[in-house]
Order: sequence, then C-alpha cells, then structure tokens
Amino acid sequence: MGEHITIHLFGKSYTFEADADVPNAHAVADLLEQEVTVVAKKAGGTAISRNPFAMLTQAALNIANECVGLRSDRHRMVQAVTTRSQALIQAMDARL
Repeated sequence: MGEHITIHLFGKSYTFEADADVPNAHAVADLLEQEVTVVAKKAGGTAISRNPFAMLTQAALNIANECVGLRSDRHRMVQAVTTRSQALIQAMDARL
C-alpha cells in the first residue's frame, strides 16, 4: 500500500494514494503543482487560463517534454561514455 499524497490545484486539494513503488511521489506532486502555476501565470487571461483541464494538459506536456529531452541526453551520454571506455580499454590492452 502506498502513501497518501495531497496536491493543491486551482484552489482545491486532491488526495490520492501513490503506488508503493513510487519513492518520489511528493516530489512528483510538487513538480506538477509548480508547472501548473507556471502555465497559469503564462496563460494570463487567455482561454486556457479559464480551463483547468487545458492547464493540466499543458503542464503535463511540458513535464513530458522535459522528460523526453532528459532521456535523450542520458542516451547520448551513455553512448559517449561507452565509446570512450571502449577506446580506453583498447589503448590499455595495446600496452599490455
């Protein structure tokens, strides 16, 4: 059984149970709250600011975009480390 997390959005509190295998549930909830706040400020008086679903969707897309970018960065770094490690191993083997 997971822990109960409360998130505050649009002046209301929502409590849900996080899965037990989500160790950073509070950090995830805080990130969503922060991103919704950023979206709401940027939206100002536009139609999106009057639609909580649209703001949540935009916040989720922003977070997902950052996640995809970080995964791509991690993949490139792993490839670079692997390539350099193989080159170092070959250099060491050549000297033995």
